[in-house]
Amino acid sequence: MEFKIKHKIWMESNGTLLMGKGHALLLRALLTNPSLSEVARQQEISYSKAWKMMKHLNQSAAEPVVQMISGGKKGGQTSVTPYGKKLLEHFWQTHQQYELFLKGKINKNTRSND
Repeated sequence: MEFKIKHKIWMESNGTLLMGKGHALLLRALLTNPSLSEVARQQEISYSKAWKMMKHLNQSAAEPVVQMISGGKKGGQTSVTPYGKKLLEHFWQTHQQYELFLKGKINKNTRSND
């Protein structure tokens, strides 16, 4: 029998959500593509939702996470700030370590039951 443990990792600031996996996926995509509308389409969410998520990050974090420049003829641009990159790195490192921890627990528990 194969076991899977599902989990969610998120970051909080002052007891409220700062960043979850959806935010982290958007930020990661923005590192290589500065078009929030294209990134939202790739992530299969509306531009409005993506924009609200980025606005929430900037308002909730200690420093700006993204810099958003309004569009025009050439379109807008969204870039991840150095602080945003640090948050993103911390999120994915924690996420990866937690996944490894859970896999180790599952393997240990299933082997001891054989």
